[in-house]
Amino acid sequence: MLNEASVRAALGEVSFPGLRRDIVSLGLVRSVAVRNDRVHVSLTLPTERDEVPGLLREAIIERLARAGAARTEIQLLTPERRPVERDPWASQGRLAGARRIIAVGAGKGGVGKSTVAVNLALALRECDHRVGLLDADIYGPSVPVLLGLEDGAKRARMTEQKQIIPLEAHGLSVVSFGFFLGAA
Repeated sequence: MLNEASVRAALGEVSFPGLRRDIVSLGLVRSVAVRNDRVHVSLTLPTERDEVPGLLREAIIERLARAGAARTEIQLLTPERRPVERDPWASQGRLAGARRIIAVGAGKGGVGKSTVAVNLALALRECDHRVGLLDADIYGPSVPVLLGLEDGAKRARMTEQKQIIPLEAHGLSVVSFGFFLGAA
C-alpha cells in the first residue's frame, strides 16, 4: 500500500536531469498526496531548460508505477523570484558632476592607501582632469598631512544646507575626516 513516506522514498531515487542528486535531496518536492493507488506530487523546478519538465515527468511516473501507483499527477511550480535591484545605490543621490569615482582601499592599515590616493589624484590633475579627493579614513586620516592641510580642521566650513565646502590643495578639492575629528 502506498503512503507519503513510500512515495517520498521512491522519489528519492529519481535523479534531476544532468545531476547526480535526487529531487528529494535537492528540496524540489514541495508536497505529496496519496489516495488509494493515486499519487499527486508538486515539484518546484528552478530551471529554464525546456527538456527538464518532460524528463522529470517520465522518470517520476515510471518510478511511482513500479512502486504501485495506478495514476500519478505531477504539478510543476516555478520558484518564487524576488525582483533583484541591479544597482543597490539607485535610490541614492548621485554626485553632481562626478563622472568617475576611483576607490583606494585595503583591509589593513599602514599599507599606503592614502599615499596612493594622493599620488593618483595629483597625477590625474596633471592630466588636466578635475579631481576631488575624499579621505574617509576615520582612524588615521593622513591626506591632510600629505597635502599640507594640517590646519584643515580650523579652515573647514559647511554651507547652510549642511554641505561640506572642500579645501583646495595643489589643484585638488579635498575633504578629509581629519578636518572634523579634532585633536588626537
